Amino acid sequence: MTLKLKIGKRYERRDGGVTDPLIENDSGHFIFRDTNFNLTYKSNGQYNYGTASPADLISEYKPAKTEWRVVIKCKKRSDARIIAAYLRSKNTNYKITVEKSS
Repeated sequence: MTLKLKIGKRYERRDGGVTDPLIENDSGHFIFRDTNFNLTYKSNGQYNYGTASPADLISEYKPAKTEWRVVIKCKKRSDARIIAAYLRSKNTNYKITVEKSS
């Protein structure tokens, strides 16, 4: 499978590093720039001409999904519900549990 870079995507490097979202570069064959490492790449992810490099891009970066559990404890149950509604309105991936504090 050949890697095809896209503006705005993040990529994993051969050495384990991860790029910032790529931006356009105005320099000949190296048309993508990573501002994290300040390096430029060809459209196939290659850093150097012809030779493999630890800086070569090998795959699109897909961060691990993190799941959060939020427990809200308030003396008044209505306060906890208001906080829970606010968190849900922000489209978070939190699993929200409302409990009354004793």
